[in-house]
Amino acid sequence: MTKSKIFVLTLISFVTGIAIANFFILNLFFIFCALLILIFFLIVFWSKYKLRIFFILLIFLGLGIYRYQISLPNINDDSKIYYYNNNQSIEFSGRIQKVDTRIDHQKITIDVKKITNNSKSVSGLVLVNTNLYPAYNVGDIVSIQCQLKVPTSFDDFAYDKYLARYSIYSVCGFADINIINYSSYNFLSLIKSKLEISLNKSIVEPQVSIIQAMLLGNRRNIPASILADISTVGLSHIIAISGMHIAIIVMIVVYSLIALGIIRQKAFWVTLVIITFYVALIGYPASAVRGAVMAMLVLYANKIGRLNYSINAILLAASAMLLINPRLLLADVGFQLSFMAVLGIIYLSPILKYKFRQLPELGQLKNMVVVTLSAQIMTLPLIVYYFNYFSLLSIVSNILVLPVLPLIMIWSMIVGVVGIFAPMVANFFGYGSYFLISYVLLVTKLVSRASIFKIELYFDQFYFGALAYLVIFIVIRRYRYLINY
Repeated sequence: MTKSKIFVLTLISFVTGIAIANFFILNLFFIFCALLILIFFLIVFWSKYKLRIFFILLIFLGLGIYRYQISLPNINDDSKIYYYNNNQSIEFSGRIQKVDTRIDHQKITIDVKKITNNSKSVSGLVLVNTNLYPAYNVGDIVSIQCQLKVPTSFDDFAYDKYLARYSIYSVCGFADINIINYSSYNFLSLIKSKLEISLNKSIVEPQVSIIQAMLLGNRRNIPASILADISTVGLSHIIAISGMHIAIIVMIVVYSLIALGIIRQKAFWVTLVIITFYVALIGYPASAVRGAVMAMLVLYANKIGRLNYSINAILLAASAMLLINPRLLLADVGFQLSFMAVLGIIYLSPILKYKFRQLPELGQLKNMVVVTLSAQIMTLPLIVYYFNYFSLLSIVSNILVLPVLPLIMIWSMIVGVVGIFAPMVANFFGYGSYFLISYVLLVTKLVSRASIFKIELYFDQFYFGALAYLVIFIVIRRYRYLINY
């Protein structure tokens, strides 16, 4: 067995341990003792190659279990803010970590530093709901008075588990918020603001709101009726900056640079700088960071001509993320979608490119479409698994919209940047984005109202997902000679 295979197996063992720990609560002392025993046997049987590998894998399995167990909150620890989830009024202060602006309110994540009532130092995150105005910024130091509560599930949505993946175990309703110190000058916030203004001046509503959702993650101005239609036809993913979204953007940037004559090796470093800046610009959302890390690892493997190494690199990146936050594995659909999207780009894009070889290149547009479809196909079974149904509306709408998605994003990026320096020129280019988004809206409207496509097929989630990935695996095996190894 090669060192590379052993490396992959140890990572898989670690991830498996985290997955097992999601279903069984084990005593930390018991796990610690078991690990010591396994290490003892590893030393004793070190000269036995197969036994050595066996005990190494068991140790990493145990480490995965142990890592998940120590991530669970200790409700008896009074140095954590969630200790005070007793529905009584409490005043605390901290720094704003994230601001999520909705149509009629804001959701603010606070990194708590101390309880103001008794000046006791505490740590932890609190999700605060507050009015739409005044606006708050990331980095502001605030004092808040509210009633801390434990997140609860509602309408079959496990809201508590959803927040736990971000290490949030406390929420409070509309609270009294006072700003102690404003955040310092933020160059990235200024750039983002200028891009928003540029797009608003160059493109009319509601098209500009959809473009801002695609590029900057701002969904608050999209009309509710359009959001409903987009959701109905299965196109919600195009207005959300997810890991899959970032992977597609990475490939768009790379192929655009290659089309401009930049060699692939240099294109990698330029793309790394651009994507790092872009992820920082939109506020480092977790899904975007994960997608960027995984996509850049694939690009690096492709840069050095060893695409097969990208699987090792992706597993290493995934394991590192789970080491930091083991809740991601089963509680974060975005983590799973990011992982599967990148696998789709690695394994399915060469196959689709071969199948579409007769189609014209149109610069790098065909490559961008192939990358987009590859990510979509690989993530589709997961989407069906979590939502328990699949509609023909989704097939039709995605077939009609996905080919123009890369063009929309490229063109709109150009409009936004050009509009900062030459507004009149951007106004002219803005018509391109307007018509492209109008096409998406037209497809959304027509498909959502076409009764012939309103057939929803319900499946057993597990068996459908397993069968779908089995078919994809068979196809990959059938065309494995096309994949760059």
